[in-house]
Amino acid sequence: MRDSKLKRFCLLFLVGAICFILVGQTGISYAGTHKELKLVMSTYIPASYKDIHPWQQGFVDYVNKHGKGIVQIDFYHSSTLLKLREAIPGLQAGTADIILHQDSAIQGTYPIFGVTELPFIYDNYDDYVMDCRIGSPLFNLINKELKKKNMFMIAAAANPFEHIWTLKPVRKPEDMKGLKLRCSGRIESLTLKALGTAPVSMPSAEVFMAMKRGTVDGLMSYPGTVGGRRLDDVVKYCTLGNFGAYMTPIFTTRDRWDSWPQDVKDVMIEAGREYNFRNALNGRIYLLETYFPRFNQKIEMIKLTKEEIAAFKKATKPVYDTWLKQVDKKVGEKALAIVQNR
Repeated sequence: MRDSKLKRFCLLFLVGAICFILVGQTGISYAGTHKELKLVMSTYIPASYKDIHPWQQGFVDYVNKHGKGIVQIDFYHSSTLLKLREAIPGLQAGTADIILHQDSAIQGTYPIFGVTELPFIYDNYDDYVMDCRIGSPLFNLINKELKKKNMFMIAAAANPFEHIWTLKPVRKPEDMKGLKLRCSGRIESLTLKALGTAPVSMPSAEVFMAMKRGTVDGLMSYPGTVGGRRLDDVVKYCTLGNFGAYMTPIFTTRDRWDSWPQDVKDVMIEAGREYNFRNALNGRIYLLETYFPRFNQKIEMIKLTKEEIAAFKKATKPVYDTWLKQVDKKVGEKALAIVQNR
């Protein structure tokens, strides 16, 4: 099963890989006509998330390699400069010029991000990756909305789907009633409430001990959180399915982006494309080859039938209606149309 998924994913990105090789062979360079720009980039995401951290570092490395004489980035990861709640204020205040931030944590401030977090909105991961590409209709719509609050999304990476990780088996919505599950965002909270579950907000670093003590019964998250935080040592079951999904965008302020020379923007955009590509391909490979073999030794993986998935979709349909009330209705409907009408 893992082999077939891996082959399918590799085929999806074969053309993209060829394009990157050709770009490298053409020797594209950026001729600077200004003093080299020095920028600071920050993220709270720890290096222990080995399925995504290398590609975040890769964005910085690409800029620093191809932007010599034009732009260079000093990168502070793992909350060494700004913690989670300090990231957006720090960006706006100029403590950092660029931040890397999962969208689920800021969906309340920027509700447009909720569209990709809606339960079961994507039938497959490939479509989600395509929507996160620079220049895609959804990417452009999100940036149009962010502009209203002086924010700009340089690039985005699609994290794998969020599953339900618990201490007891879950195959139907009724199995989730009364559980206390950790989640990371507003849409996730709405999804869990729709399933009769009590959502709990806490840093992922605290989940291990919270499960040990019985404070929570599990979590809703993408596999990298479980692997990166060693939660497979306490979780007993995983119900596979697209219960939610969030992207990890790279942000700056709109004013700052507009002020940068074009050659700086060009380097950033190419680095952003590489970031999206590498996160989707190499990150997925890491999960399939490293995390899931480890999970399979400790966790019972539950694959839902079509009928069981339909039951979860029906139970979580109200989440869509609630989200549409959080955003401008026309904007929300346009976003849904982009995602659903392929």
